[in-house]
Amino acid sequence: MKQVLFMLFALGLVGSILASAVAQDVSAPQPQTTGLSPLEPQDCDSVMSVLLQKKKEALDRRERSIKARETDIQAAEVRISEELAKLEQIRNEMRQAMQDLDAQQLEEVERLVSMFEKMRGKKAAAILEQADREVAVEVLRRMRNKQAGEAMAAMNPNTAAELAEIISQFPFETESAE
Repeated sequence: MKQVLFMLFALGLVGSILASAVAQDVSAPQPQTTGLSPLEPQDCDSVMSVLLQKKKEALDRRERSIKARETDIQAAEVRISEELAKLEQIRNEMRQAMQDLDAQQLEEVERLVSMFEKMRGKKAAAILEQADREVAVEVLRRMRNKQAGEAMAAMNPNTAAELAEIISQFPFETESAE
């Protein structure tokens, strides 16, 4: 659109110059005092071709610039896709590692439960009172009710009450969630 307007403007300018030159020739030939000679049609053509050539060069520069930007954008998209793939892989590896740790922890808890169920209530109580609260709660939750009850009965009443309160909460809540 700009090209068309520019060409119309240029043609209008050339046309007005030609019209004024023709008008001067027709009205009265006077000596030229301005120092400008009237433009010939071939001069107009050369002026127009120069203007058009400059416009074409500007458009070519702009096209090259746009193509370079498109290339940069495509390269950035490729880099972003690669980074997303790496992040997805890392996330999957972390998820697998967490599942493995959960499985190991569950095995350990099951092993502890088995050990505590074989102990007398007082011995199990003494050990569970000193154990980490989360471990003690998880072991007591998994123990058979009779053995868990004997162990809690042998504990300090405050500790047993605290553990009973934690056990009565939703199984996946931790002390930090309170």
